[in-house]
Amino acid sequence: PAVETVIYRTAIASVGLGIVLYLSKLKIVASKTTMTKMFFIGFIVAAHWIAFFGAAKISNVSTCLVGVSTMTFWTAIFEPIFTDKKFSYFDAIFGCVVVFGLYILSSGDAKAEEISTLNFTIGLIMSIIAALLAALFSVLNFNLINKHQVHQNTISFFEMSGALVGSFLLLPIFKSIFPEEGINFKLDFYDVLWVLILGIVCTVYAYSASVEIMKRVSAFMVNLSFNMEPVYGIILALILFPNSEKMNINFYIGGGIILISVLFYPIIKKKWA
Repeated sequence: PAVETVIYRTAIASVGLGIVLYLSKLKIVASKTTMTKMFFIGFIVAAHWIAFFGAAKISNVSTCLVGVSTMTFWTAIFEPIFTDKKFSYFDAIFGCVVVFGLYILSSGDAKAEEISTLNFTIGLIMSIIAALLAALFSVLNFNLINKHQVHQNTISFFEMSGALVGSFLLLPIFKSIFPEEGINFKLDFYDVLWVLILGIVCTVYAYSASVEIMKRVSAFMVNLSFNMEPVYGIILALILFPNSEKMNINFYIGGGIILISVLFYPIIKKKWA
């Protein structure tokens, strides 16, 4: 289930990042206020991942990933609010193109054999919420890195610890909304293998790397590059889960609009500048 997956993921990531901090003998240079902020951002990260995994389980992988592509739209809104960056009409236009693609994508019924229209709609809404939360914590992290000069491993450690606590707090809320999931922490051999990969490779490495990258480029550009995730994810999902991932033509037209806008953004942005 979604929340249990996030609990395992954040627990492994917290331990892994704690070991990295210990071995690197990195001093934690941050005020109590900054540490509290990092811990709170971890709560947002937990809510994002729970919405993300929940969307994939309720609908399917493709729906979840395309909904998350709206991250650029939300980032264009949040950056001027939480950072010194001025509102960019260019970014907003691209964000609107993504929303238009999303409208086309959701305008038809789901055609997958194992997904109902209701589950498709709920999954899409949850994935958009996941995108909103991801945009929010990315922009807040951008502030931490560039204003407070906190090391990326320190940020990642405190945020994963906050996400672990947040996951436990969100567990009863999520289960009350989706009681059919029940509570299940049982893991078989392959569960352990995938959770370790998710916690170490996809979190300790990937999350820390994404935080480090924000020293060099804007939160909008980072989140735009994350929108390549649907390309890789949808292709893999079609190969691994063909029955649950086969969608209608509107889905692929809308998804195509979103992904093309992502691919051409850097080129057009350069000419615009």
